[in-house]
Amino acid sequence: ACSIAQLTPLKDLKEFKKWGAHLLAIAYNYTGYQNLVQLSSWAFTSGFYARPRVNYEKLMEHREGLIFTSCCYNSEVGRAFEAGMVSGSKEAAYEAGYKMIERYMEMFPGHYYLELMLLDFAKQKPYDAFIIAAADKYKLPLIITNDCHYCQKEDSHYQRIMLMVQTGRTLEEIQNALAAESMADFFELQDANLWQKSEEELNEKWQSDYSDIIPLELFEEAKLNTVRICEKARGVKLDRSIKLPVLPNADAELKRLSLDGYKWRHLPRTGQLARKYLYRLQEEYELICRKDFSSYFLIQKMMTDEARRVAPDYGFSPSDVV
Repeated sequence: ACSIAQLTPLKDLKEFKKWGAHLLAIAYNYTGYQNLVQLSSWAFTSGFYARPRVNYEKLMEHREGLIFTSCCYNSEVGRAFEAGMVSGSKEAAYEAGYKMIERYMEMFPGHYYLELMLLDFAKQKPYDAFIIAAADKYKLPLIITNDCHYCQKEDSHYQRIMLMVQTGRTLEEIQNALAAESMADFFELQDANLWQKSEEELNEKWQSDYSDIIPLELFEEAKLNTVRICEKARGVKLDRSIKLPVLPNADAELKRLSLDGYKWRHLPRTGQLARKYLYRLQEEYELICRKDFSSYFLIQKMMTDEARRVAPDYGFSPSDVV
């Protein structure tokens, strides 16, 4: 998924920092994978402003081997549709959305799909109805996606706790805001339906909440189109080995530094709380070793140590480096 940079200047710098629409790019061959890596790398190294972004020029340059979709409500298509809805006219919303779809069809001829989602998000149903109308108007293929923010259904609770921490709100404040339906800026808090679903779970969601919006024939076709994209990538082999220098005795050195850090933070050495902390430390350490990431963490430490060393030369305190 990419964040598309705003191309027209905005008067409000704060608004510009927040601006960034979503776009889904799916690689279906090795060339597409290489282009996806190029886009991601450029977004972080050259397009980063508050978050990694790419622009239309880069998308056009690296579009080969990729399928693009209309993505979620936070896409340019969704935002155009929303702007029309704010004006109070369904016709204006459809027209604005159609114009954005036409732009993407011109950019990615034959490689642009429209995306349906089965969410509890209040605006999803009218948006899906628009997407279906656009698919009929332009004869574009439909796909269906989960919009996954976590793996298991029960993880929704932890997602809310994480967002509570990020936004500096208490759980009570979040519950009150939810009750007052005033959480427009926190999509994940509006929808507890964002786990990775099986086809059976998608079928159940369609039957219970979306059969009045998405005809069964279109629902089944969207599922098939989603699978067909995967089948296009059948046989593609990727080198998934870790592209990092391997440091000598990395596992042992990471363990030593982790225990030193535990002591440096004056965490409890004995008792039930100490056992809990040490169990978690051992669990995470074993996972890092199992995934061969010990060298990665040691390299990151080298970088932050060096940043702290030179921080005073640039007017910063070593404690400013995190």
